[in-house]
Amino acid sequence: SVDVGIKTRLFNRFAFNLSAFYSKFDGYQTTIFVPPVPPQVVINFIQGNAESTTTKGIEASFYGNLTPNLTLSGGILYNEASYGKNFRVPCTTDPSGVCPALRQLPFAPRWKATFAGEYKREIAKNIEGFTQFDLDYSDKYNYGSSPGNPTSPSRYLLGLRGGLRFSEGRFGVSAFCRNCLDKRYPITTTFDGFAGFNGAFTPAVPGGPAPAGN
Repeated sequence: SVDVGIKTRLFNRFAFNLSAFYSKFDGYQTTIFVPPVPPQVVINFIQGNAESTTTKGIEASFYGNLTPNLTLSGGILYNEASYGKNFRVPCTTDPSGVCPALRQLPFAPRWKATFAGEYKREIAKNIEGFTQFDLDYSDKYNYGSSPGNPTSPSRYLLGLRGGLRFSEGRFGVSAFCRNCLDKRYPITTTFDGFAGFNGAFTPAVPGGPAPAGN
């Protein structure tokens, strides 16, 4: 694992960090391909160790006061995470039932970003009002390593908070909301092996059967 970077200040107001990283993992536990070995005549996939995985990318972050009452922070991450190029996974797009894994690891978005801030102001002796926000962004990612799997959409999560602090911040009351944009994202997905029986929607194929269900 290698991590190099710099720490500095911008405009004499913000702390700024920039780093590049590279990590390689040997024996990463996942589902691995087992080729047929006589007398076995079918391929198989078992829980085991991939030969290797790597992650590499760049990360930048900042934190500081734009004004005495306004604090801002944020960060951005680019992360390329993948199995070794010869790693294979089960798939339905090849007659052999085996394909090279998708380039990006499951549940590992290439891009992530955060942006947050707080504005505070004294409104009476020993009473301070404040408002805060935080916005998180995550790029789309794969739910699995097989070609044809659905992918997660890009994700946006907004949080807001506002309230009062007393006695130099030792006590306070606030109201808040999480996921204020009311976004709903699936945690994971998988193929429905019983789609033909439970009424699940199946896209029509030219010359093929009609969709099951409505």
